[in-house]
Amino acid sequence: MEPTDPDPERLRKLLGDATGRETIQQLMALIPVANGTAPETVAKWYGFETETVREWLDEFGRDASGAFDHAERFGKAGRRVTPTGQEGHSHVEYLDYEVIAEHGWELGDSNLFEKARTADLEAPAYGGLTVEGGDSVLEAVEAAGLDWPHACRGGACSNCAVIVKHGEISMPGDQILPGEAVGRGARLACVGTPVTDHVEVVYNVDELDFLEEYRLPSRSESTA
Repeated sequence: MEPTDPDPERLRKLLGDATGRETIQQLMALIPVANGTAPETVAKWYGFETETVREWLDEFGRDASGAFDHAERFGKAGRRVTPTGQEGHSHVEYLDYEVIAEHGWELGDSNLFEKARTADLEAPAYGGLTVEGGDSVLEAVEAAGLDWPHACRGGACSNCAVIVKHGEISMPGDQILPGEAVGRGARLACVGTPVTDHVEVVYNVDELDFLEEYRLPSRSESTA
């Protein structure tokens, strides 16, 4: 599958005032390269010089693990830790976006999770997990043995995006989502920390029209 070209002008504008801008740009380039996309192609996507991408690649290593390890370090270092509920943890109830279409539901349904609770669904389609105080949603997801979409691990793409239906998830300022997406409930699981005792989220939403242009190619897309 050929990845969709992001809008480089809009991405540069979003990143213009971001803290750690150079690091975020490096992640934007290195993750798809680590997935197998040619440096020349990635440079064209984001309006970088090909030689610049190659220099970043030399700095962090040409194997996938080097780029993803760097992404993980940035994600943990750059995340703002916000206290959660009174007991220091939150319960996150989750629903796979694909299930919504399969059952003829709508993302905007106010009783979406009531429907899910009575639909005889099992993980990973529907379930719950505990997020300890200070952990990101993605960290809790992985600790629970679940595999949700993600890529950069540092707030530089929308692959791990979720839609919050109830409760709240806090994110740092240096992340890629525009105000419109945040206003529609989008949060990034890789840098998002619950700030309420109970949160309901729909995951696997990165291909929604207002999030798709901020996606990085997945491993399977880049190697297809």
